[in-house]
Amino acid sequence: MATAKEDGGTSSRKKQCKAFTWCIFICSLAAILFIFYEYHFSRSNGSKDLIITSMDKDHLKVVNTFVEKFREEAKEYSKDSSLWKKMSAMVKTESNDQYKLVLLYTGFFGHFPWGWLRDTTALNQWDGMTCPHYHCTLTYDKKDFKKADAVIFHAQDMVSRSELNALQLSRTANQRWIFFPTESPQNVPESHMINGLFNWTMSYRRDSDIFRPYGYFYPRSKKRTTEEKDAFLEYLESKDLLVVWLCSHAGALRDKYVRRLRTFIKIYVYGKTGARVGGISGKCLQDSPDCKKHLKRFKFLLAFENSFCTDYVTEKYWFCLEMGIVPVVMGGAEYDKIAIPGSYINVKDFPTIKALADYLQHLDLNDKEYNKYFEWKEKYKVVIDAPWTCQLCARLNIDHKKKVYNGLEYYWGAAQQCGIKEDVIKKIIAKQPWGKTSMSS
Repeated sequence: MATAKEDGGTSSRKKQCKAFTWCIFICSLAAILFIFYEYHFSRSNGSKDLIITSMDKDHLKVVNTFVEKFREEAKEYSKDSSLWKKMSAMVKTESNDQYKLVLLYTGFFGHFPWGWLRDTTALNQWDGMTCPHYHCTLTYDKKDFKKADAVIFHAQDMVSRSELNALQLSRTANQRWIFFPTESPQNVPESHMINGLFNWTMSYRRDSDIFRPYGYFYPRSKKRTTEEKDAFLEYLESKDLLVVWLCSHAGALRDKYVRRLRTFIKIYVYGKTGARVGGISGKCLQDSPDCKKHLKRFKFLLAFENSFCTDYVTEKYWFCLEMGIVPVVMGGAEYDKIAIPGSYINVKDFPTIKALADYLQHLDLNDKEYNKYFEWKEKYKVVIDAPWTCQLCARLNIDHKKKVYNGLEYYWGAAQQCGIKEDVIKKIIAKQPWGKTSMSS
């Protein structure tokens, strides 16, 4: 039979247990409320002064740059201050309560869904970070067409003009149609056939409404550790091969250049068109682990574009940075405005092909000079994509001005946008007479 003392002890323990349970409940509730407050506050407006503790500050700076750019454009458009105030109020309301609906109407090189953009979660992220200010909802369902805020058409999968005309009849007044080319204008013919339909462009061109280049870099605040630096220097010291070229498509100008360059230095060539420049060096499938391991042995990679078009810098350049190889570039873009300063060698900066060959051999014998092409790693970080998804959702909320591309061929036409700097390369090639390709691998 329990004594009074035992009953008192049991009662005391029950009280302690109940108090502990209440403490856990209150702490949990407080944590939930705090998380809700942080999430709501982080999305409550587009201010660049937001305190968002869960986000990398470098990422936030990049996204804020685009958001502020869109705001300034909208403000410039709204000369009437009262209209600007009205638009600003509209932006705040929409950013709080509405997710813009984005419809991907076409496939992406025939693929549905787009392999790299499968769902809403992917649309609202950039480089592992959730977009800070504005979010969107993604759909592939064409039944959502009428209620979509934006409809994206991939240029290489473009539907017929008759289908576009039919869609035009049922689109809402504020719906944005986005023209999304991923190839150069030379591979997107007859853009004039779709004039008067599209409101925005999304491409690698710097003046696109939504900027989506093949790669992207931004300033880094966190410095590399000593261990990281030492490991990378050790990697550079392990390189024992000079130049490689990966080429799967013929290009008369770059083929001529490479064939002449091979008369001065040994170049390993992989790809279908190797026979055009003196023979291939074997097989190397770029995405295979064995090929990547092999490529890391090279000091230089020829990143020669197949089209000389405005801002056209493809994955060839960015792949080199990823692999720790110095890209030797050729193309129509202004590389000093797109590429990382000090990260590349441009063939047009050399008066002759032999001058380039001599310079590459000089760097091969001078590690200190060669390593300077990687000093950018202290200042910048390279990522696969620009924050175009964050840009898209921000612009849908901020940019309300009317815009239609009535002369799309002037923006995305080969006659207007390609052939840039080809004459410079032709003159350099003309200075180098044909010689025996004695240095081919």
